[in-house]
Amino acid sequence: MRELGACVVLLCALSILESCRRQTSYPGIPKFDTSGAWGGSSSGLLFVKVDEQGNALLAHVPETNDWQPRDRDPSPTILMPTIVYYDQDSRVIRNVSTSSWIACKGPIWTSLAFPKALKVQDKWNFGVPGPSSNCTLRFEGNAIQAAGRAVLHCMFSPSGKLISVLSSDGFSRGDFMFSGATVSGNRYHEVFCAETGRRVGTPVILKDPNRDDDMIRPTWSPDSRFVVYADGTLAVWVVPVESVNCK
Repeated sequence: MRELGACVVLLCALSILESCRRQTSYPGIPKFDTSGAWGGSSSGLLFVKVDEQGNALLAHVPETNDWQPRDRDPSPTILMPTIVYYDQDSRVIRNVSTSSWIACKGPIWTSLAFPKALKVQDKWNFGVPGPSSNCTLRFEGNAIQAAGRAVLHCMFSPSGKLISVLSSDGFSRGDFMFSGATVSGNRYHEVFCAETGRRVGTPVILKDPNRDDDMIRPTWSPDSRFVVYADGTLAVWVVPVESVNCK
């Protein structure tokens, strides 16, 4: 009985330590509501550019739109893409015209893009063990201890040197193909070196997610200086990424 009591005490202590670890205070990233700017159209793709001053331009292109991010000004027969501008000094977002997007000659990146000839991807494994269980992320077979209990998304940077990880306090897979899946608690963003699995900087919290069943998607900027998260209600979080040597 003494051994059983000791085990119970040990389990309680471990639970308390784990709870304290999860309640670590991380800095927060503000949410920007762009629903007015994007006209209430939540479906579509997000494209990202960075101008010469290091500020991000975000283009939301509805799924039904034929406009391409390298096109000239759209014709009247297709939906107007919406461009918002993120000023990294004042950390505010404002609407700009498509001409501002076209005038920015930098490269373009989107969440559908993937770095070419990426050799380190085989070191990483993202898996969902089973219904109502947490997602996991592994590097060279070893579990990555993310800021949140459940890993939701991971995305390689355009350079292939970094990988962003989005996690949450809780996740329920729901039915087949994630139907009915729910996400609970805080959403945490963090970055790891793709080659070594080492964390870069400090995790941050994406403030004020709209609801428990939202799916927040990441998009890197082409210069790997920002990760832009967008949810289904057209809210965005722009997260600066620390400069680091991952060798």
